[in-house]
Amino acid sequence: MPRAKSPRRPPSVNHPPFDEVADISKHVIVKDEFLGDVTGDLGGWVLANVAGTGSVAIQAATAGQVGVVRLSSGSTSSNESSLILSNADTLVLPAGDNDPVYVAFALSLPLITSVEVTVGLFDSGTAAGRGTNSVCLEFDASVNAFWQPVVVDGSSATAPTVDADEQVLATAGLVLVEISAHADACEFWVNRQFVATVTGADIPDAEGLQPAVKVATETGSARSVDVDAFILRQSVTRVG
Repeated sequence: MPRAKSPRRPPSVNHPPFDEVADISKHVIVKDEFLGDVTGDLGGWVLANVAGTGSVAIQAATAGQVGVVRLSSGSTSSNESSLILSNADTLVLPAGDNDPVYVAFALSLPLITSVEVTVGLFDSGTAAGRGTNSVCLEFDASVNAFWQPVVVDGSSATAPTVDADEQVLATAGLVLVEISAHADACEFWVNRQFVATVTGADIPDAEGLQPAVKVATETGSARSVDVDAFILRQSVTRVG
């Protein structure tokens, strides 16, 4: 009886089966759908309190959303808490001639009154708001009705004027926040709408950063933000 032929190997058998996006020698891609517990699939998210005592709690799944955790501040005005990845400053923005870091969060705001939400890359989970070094988008209900891009380097900040036709109003419910950043320029989107490009000396070009979401209350009751999903992509050099 003839012997069955072995399946042919694909022509690319001598080459890694990675493409330009997924090649582990060229990029790090970190994703979290928060399907595990309050520390997410990655297990590295840390609750950090700026003021007061906040909390993180798993939320019930709904149609179209799976894996949601709720970050809440304390219940006294100016209480603030953050959910930060590892709380270790391990990411440095690449030079301008390299691929930018891309970071995105899918969030949901239960309330948009008397609240401040800041999301992006920060050097600390225990520094208030935008902190000392950061690349972030912030919604501060006491200042603006829209999402404001900000970069901070050593407490020197640039918060550019956002053109009226590029302002994205904060609303209760889902919001997608995206940031693309390197040492020379940072670009910001909210709900797929381009908001602004920020350049200049206030970009934290040599400081360690980490992805984080922060929420603060501006009243005598707690405020929250629901974190649905997260992704980060950065070019790396692992082999010569």
